[in-house]
Amino acid sequence: IVSAGEKINVIPGLAEAWINHRIHPDDINSDRVVAYDRKVIGDKRVKLKVNMDTYIPPSPVSAPDAETLHYLRATLQTALNVPAVPALMSGNTDTRWYWDLTPNIYRHSAVIFEKQDDAKMFHGLNERIT
Repeated sequence: IVSAGEKINVIPGLAEAWINHRIHPDDINSDRVVAYDRKVIGDKRVKLKVNMDTYIPPSPVSAPDAETLHYLRATLQTALNVPAVPALMSGNTDTRWYWDLTPNIYRHSAVIFEKQDDAKMFHGLNERIT
């Protein structure tokens, strides 16, 4: 979300941008993400801060060889006749409520991609998964 200025013909004295990141599991805190943003922005005058009210750390990585995953894959193969393939799930909003219950949290996303480019427009016209 970007906000700047009050009139179309006046240069704004202040501009703000809110950036929502999907943090990779290897980035165990926000420091690496902020460092990357600083590098991309390339302007020391720009101030960056992490909103700790909405910050959620990356979810723990679940074991790829757990017995639970074996049963989940077998169930999907039998019930839907589709393979279950491992993938990084970038959405993390709800998993935090399960972190203390189990070391392995598996998500199921029943998505069928017709063409190779379908995954690029996952949420909308201009939002891409990279």
